[in-house]
Amino acid sequence: MSTPCFRIKELTIKTPNNKCILSKASIDVNYGEIILLIGPSGSGKTSIIKLLSGILDVSQDKWHIDGSFESENNHIDLSKSNTILGGYIFQKFALFDDLSLEQNILIAKDHGKHEYATFDLSELTKDINLKQKAQLCSEGQKQRVSIIRAIQSGFPFLLFDEPNSGLDINLSKQLAVSIKHVVNQTNCPAIIVAHHYETFLSVCDRLLILDPKSQNMIEIPEKEITDINKIEELLIKKPVEHPSPLRTDIKPIKILKKSKPKIKLKWFSIYFYQYMFDLVFSPTVLIYMAISGILSGFISTWFLFQHFPYREFLSPIIHESSLQKLGFVQFRILVPLVTSLLLASRNSAIISADIGHRVYSEQISAMNNLSIPYHVYISLNIVLTMIIGSIAFFFLNFLLCAVSSMYTWSYIYPQESITLWKKVYYNQILSTVHMLPYGISWIFSKMIISGFFIGLFSIILGFRKKESVLDLNSGIAWSIVTTTISVLLVHSLFALMEI
Repeated sequence: MSTPCFRIKELTIKTPNNKCILSKASIDVNYGEIILLIGPSGSGKTSIIKLLSGILDVSQDKWHIDGSFESENNHIDLSKSNTILGGYIFQKFALFDDLSLEQNILIAKDHGKHEYATFDLSELTKDINLKQKAQLCSEGQKQRVSIIRAIQSGFPFLLFDEPNSGLDINLSKQLAVSIKHVVNQTNCPAIIVAHHYETFLSVCDRLLILDPKSQNMIEIPEKEITDINKIEELLIKKPVEHPSPLRTDIKPIKILKKSKPKIKLKWFSIYFYQYMFDLVFSPTVLIYMAISGILSGFISTWFLFQHFPYREFLSPIIHESSLQKLGFVQFRILVPLVTSLLLASRNSAIISADIGHRVYSEQISAMNNLSIPYHVYISLNIVLTMIIGSIAFFFLNFLLCAVSSMYTWSYIYPQESITLWKKVYYNQILSTVHMLPYGISWIFSKMIISGFFIGLFSIILGFRKKESVLDLNSGIAWSIVTTTISVLLVHSLFALMEI
């Protein structure tokens, strides 16, 4: 008899609507063992392995959990600790779209426990170009990379959620062989949850049926594991016999618990670079902001000098004063406001869509399971990028606004010298005493706060639970509305304070 790797004891799971999935169910899992867990749809199979992977949001969704996880010198009370215990292989793979396949594996390894990461990857990657993105791979290739990623993170056991979903019969058989190969090489146990379970019967060592009637996991005798007719008959009749036994000779082996997420400068820099390009240096945003700066300068100058009352009579008297005020208003009020509003409308939508997609496709859950500090790599980098971008785009827009204003003024007053424009326009902006322009601290303050709020509200709305595409669309819409209003309030408040 093999030595058990760990024990789940008297596990009770109740859903937020008080439906009992399991009641005091216990199971031992052995090294190098494949356990196939099946049951009726909606019986809670996935909830069980999500609990063991640490991605079931027990506290927020108000699940009721009781029971314990036991290994050598470790006794984890599952009712009090949402501990990451096993590596989760997602039904939709949850590979990180913004990283290559190789980076998907490396980021897991860099944040994992290297004591277990000794697996030879060549068999699973022989037909995969690891330099490419996940979008270019077949379903089977994505599945194998997600398995490698979990192994490289150093988990002592693996949890598969419907791994053959979307695969044809041949790929399902190949996947079953691959899982068996992984378990044999690593000696890691694996629990497979499957609705279409037939292809896994030949490779599994034990078969458990989740029985809603007895609220327990029923173990099928070894001689009946490959008898599909018998299994289907038991599923229909909802078996209440043969509960999964606890072994009496258990000698638990120590399992390394996942430590506090480690922050790696390498991965922080990769995500910072990506967000800087998407939100600040993308050609589309540069063109977008440049056009806004040019139009701001043209429109404000044209309408001021072409349409103020009694222009023919007052122009000689108030011309220079108007030009001074134009420079002041463009520098202190117009350009900061327009820049912030345009960033709020564009980047809030991009941020909310980006994070919402990560939530919807379970990439955030995967990061949580792999102990990747996504709030540092994603949330912090977004806020930093928005603050830097807000300041950078202010200076870009003001430069273009001033140039546009100068040429517009020159067109209206062709007899006047550009030197006059420069002397008068910058009169209330540049100081002859100090190196910095007048009011630059106000500019920095409101741009930093605006950038911070754009990033913050977009992140909050992006991380809200996404159960459908409609939730994604709603998050994007609310991000635009919320960030735009926050920018208007910030600039209104600063305008009152500056006055």
